[in-house]
Amino acid sequence: MQTFPEIASNLSKWLFSRLRSFDPFDYRIIVLYSRCSAYYKLGEFRETVADAHRLLAILPANAHAVQTTYKLLTVSYLRLGEYKSAQSTAIEYANRIGGPEAR
Repeated sequence: MQTFPEIASNLSKWLFSRLRSFDPFDYRIIVLYSRCSAYYKLGEFRETVADAHRLLAILPANAHAVQTTYKLLTVSYLRLGEYKSAQSTAIEYANRIGGPEAR
């Protein structure tokens, strides 16, 4: 039977091996996306815009969150009364996904 220090040591080694295989890039995306969504739901549209821009800078092009992040960003600009920014964000989204409007 193992002693407590041996169990703790084995657990630490196991956790460390799992953490090394964890991609911190994915964690950053999850945190930013969650915070961006929370700010939007709270009506904090300036903070939503800031987090959405940070998120779009690190999201892979084919990520599902790209579409919803652009939606949050566009609607936040509209709520702030920044119509030109909302329009340019919608155009940027169309160009990024290669939609029919962007061709």
